[in-house]
Amino acid sequence: MTSWLTENSTVPMIAGAILILIFIAFAVHSREKVMLKVAMGIAVITVAIVTCEQLVVTQREEVIDRIYSLADSVQRNDFATTMDFFSDDYLETRQRANAEMPRYDFQNCRVSGIFKFNLLESTPPTAEIQFNVSVTVRVDNGAEPLWGQRRIKLTLEKDEEGVWKIIDYSHSDPRSGITL
Repeated sequence: MTSWLTENSTVPMIAGAILILIFIAFAVHSREKVMLKVAMGIAVITVAIVTCEQLVVTQREEVIDRIYSLADSVQRNDFATTMDFFSDDYLETRQRANAEMPRYDFQNCRVSGIFKFNLLESTPPTAEIQFNVSVTVRVDNGAEPLWGQRRIKLTLEKDEEGVWKIIDYSHSDPRSGITL
């Protein structure tokens, strides 16, 4: 309900700027100092809203930040750091990633679009996220790097330390028509 305030303050910033300009125009036209005071009040409120948005980090923002950090570690081919994103409690998922990751030598890995995000009502908090990544990768020490898009589906769970960890994943070619 309050995501417009806690996740993206663009609308309040634009509305505040427009109102400030309107009241400054009123002040110039009417020469009423009260209009300048109203414009200054609106400026203070707008700054307070933007500050609030920056201070409050929602679970959605935590998960999305985690996704971008994961993409960075994958692009650096930092296998140990990438494996730290996986939950120790889900051994099968961890073993699957452990077997799959050494096959790839990433030269680029960039999140190109998040298109589905579900925060599940559960204990511990769980999130499902689907997104596309653009990758340039060598597979199994191939000579030529391959470029392509992958559709990734992750299920993450917040652990006792408050860190979002991957508990399940899948990926496919988004052009294949196969939905995850």
